Amino acid sequence: MDFRECAKNLNRTLREKNPPEFSSAWILKNHPSAYHFIYKNVRNDIGGIDWDRVTAALGRRYQRRWMRYRRKPRKEYENPDEIEKVLGKCSGPLSLDSHSTSFLVAFSFSHAVIFSANTDGGILSAEWILV
Repeated sequence: MDFRECAKNLNRTLREKNPPEFSSAWILKNHPSAYHFIYKNVRNDIGGIDWDRVTAALGRRYQRRWMRYRRKPRKEYENPDEIEKVLGKCSGPLSLDSHSTSFLVAFSFSHAVIFSANTDGGILSAEWILV
């Protein structure tokens, strides 16, 4: 199989199944031989799969249905007692001065990480806190 034949077969599978959207996982599930060819032979300069090249070889109607990444909306953490417990264990104040600030970035059942950053976006420090 060469790239042209792979694209033709993938176009045919998309036409037959007519998904509203598709991704690399969809290709793996519905056309594994095409996925394996792409995985082994269609690479970009940094070594990853060149999905831009693959989608450019598809029909125009299927190019618009390509979903490279599916982003799940994040839920904000809302337990005020646990947040206060974490913030109470901070070694420094939350507002260091007018040019830097601290903020809670990640929180799990047993740990939290707090970053201090300056107004230019540079990270000054990170601190793990055991809850």
